[in-house]
Formats: sequence, C-alpha cells, structure tokens
Amino acid sequence: MQHQRLLARFSGLAFRRQSLPLDHRLTNHRGTQGPIGLAVVLGMLLALGSLAGDAQAQSPYDFTIGVMGGIGGATDAEPDSGLTNLGLQVLFGIKKDNNTRFSIRAGTMELDDDGAVGLFGAVDTNLTYLTLSGEYLYTEPSYESGIFVGLGLYEVSDGLEFDGTTFRSFDESTVGLTLGASGDFQIGDHWSVLGELSGHYADLDYARFFVMAHVGFGFHF
Repeated sequence: MQHQRLLARFSGLAFRRQSLPLDHRLTNHRGTQGPIGLAVVLGMLLALGSLAGDAQAQSPYDFTIGVMGGIGGATDAEPDSGLTNLGLQVLFGIKKDNNTRFSIRAGTMELDDDGAVGLFGAVDTNLTYLTLSGEYLYTEPSYESGIFVGLGLYEVSDGLEFDGTTFRSFDESTVGLTLGASGDFQIGDHWSVLGELSGHYADLDYARFFVMAHVGFGFHF
C-alpha cells in the first residue's frame, strides 16, 4: 500500500504540469512532455517492481525443524542387508539467506539382514549418524528444492560379529561424507512436507556406501 501511495503521488506530480489529456500524452511520441512523463512512470514502476521483488525474495522464516521417516540401507554390505530398512531422521536448519541453509541432521536406521550369517552376521544392527551440511536452495512460490553436501559422524552398533567359532557384539564409528537433494513443499503458513534423497560414504568395516530416502513434515519459524 505504501508503494502504491508513493506511485500515485509522484505520478500526479509528473502529470500535473501537463495540459494535454492523459491518453494523448502517452501516445504523442513527437511531443516533449509525453516521453518525459512516460519515462518517469516507467522508471517508478521498475523501481517499485525491484523493491517488491526484493521483499518477495526475502526469506519468510529463519529456522526449520523436521521429522521424517525413511527407508534405505548399505549398498556393499556382506551379507546384503537390502535397501528397505526403516529409519528415522530429524532435521534442524538455519537459513543464511534466500538461497543457502546450514542444516543439522541426525538419524538412525535398523540394518536388518534377516538373520543371515557371514563375516558380519548381524541381528538388530543399527546405523546412527549426525551430519552437518551446507545447502543451496532453489526457491519457488510454493516449494523449495535444494542440494546439500557435508560431513558426518557414523556409527554401526548392536550387531553380532562371527569370528569363526563364536558370535560377539561389535560397534564401530568413523567420519564420513554426505550428498543429497531435498524438497520442501508448503502446505500452510508454517508447515510443509519434506522429502530427501541422500547418499553417504563412511569407511566402516560393515559397509562404506549407504543410500536413504526420507519423507516427513517440517515446521518453519
């Protein structure tokens, strides 16, 4: 409304000094007053459009929290644990500007191999992780998509290792890398549906490569 009042005020000043009708002034390109008035209006429209674009480009929120359920698994585990293991992930994001976000993700996934026995004949083996990533966002009116990359701490625990004669419990942890793509689809002023696809590299004895897909809900404030 303030931009509209300013536009009306300055437009009135620009045309108040002209004696010709408005339609004639805008179409009489041979005169001196018409082009000046038209240039003033166009310049103001461009300026106001730029201000409106900047206001629209500003992020309506600074923080995001999310809870997601997912499926996934290790691609190189022996024996194969499959890619349909269930997991849970929580997200906390801090938006730096309209196109970048710093995100913290923490999650767990049960790596179930259906009781198979091998080098790591694992029963109730769990992967837990904590990742810190930077995310580049593509913002649209009703959704955001992004690509993120970062570092993570990964741990496989609560499993059974077969050493040739007996089973013994094991756990191991290491630092790794994460790369993924995200989607954030607005369903209200503060709520949205979240979706993610991610890959993880961690130099664990159990496996090195993990893939995951998550879907859930986010709250923005």
